[in-house]
Amino acid sequence: MCSTSVESCLLGGGIWNGTSPCPDIEPEPCNESNWQEYYPNSMAYCDLAGANLTGANLVGANLYGASLIYANLTGADLSYANLEGANLYGANLSYANLIGADLSGADFRYAFLYGANLEGAILVNTILLASNLTGANFTDAHCWGTFFVGATLDGTIFDGANLTYAYFDENMDEYEDASYDAGAESGDLNLDGVDNVLDVVILVDNIINP
Repeated sequence: MCSTSVESCLLGGGIWNGTSPCPDIEPEPCNESNWQEYYPNSMAYCDLAGANLTGANLVGANLYGASLIYANLTGADLSYANLEGANLYGANLSYANLIGADLSGADFRYAFLYGANLEGAILVNTILLASNLTGANFTDAHCWGTFFVGATLDGTIFDGANLTYAYFDENMDEYEDASYDAGAESGDLNLDGVDNVLDVVILVDNIINP
């Protein structure tokens, strides 16, 4: 197999240019200048902070734990990508395609998702604090425990979305009213979806330290 980089050589079975073994060189970690060589399956923890990825094709990319802080992903296609645990603080994803993407545990604080399409996306415990979600489409998205506090929601679409334990905090009292009340009434005080000893600890602490 002919290879044009150390990384592709290693991924291609250890043969360099079809004849000799791969050179004994540590491949450069995934970053803005070489991410195409790692696409789609080897981009976990890729350092793309501040990268210009406008209109980039990242369909199905494995961006687990990647750093995309302040990255420009305007109009990028991230459909069915794995962004679990990724850091997108302040990133621009305006008009990005995130259909079916896994965004569980990802950090979108202060990010721009103006007009982004998140139809069918998975956002379990995703942080969208103070993000701009104007016109974003969350149709049929799974938003279990998603943190929407302080987010701009003008024209945001939630048709068919699962918003169980999602936090919106409309009165800015540091508790999302409907979700917190539902959890309190059920005994699930930490809103993790399970009634267990951790809820008892919280209850006792609330009694001792009202």
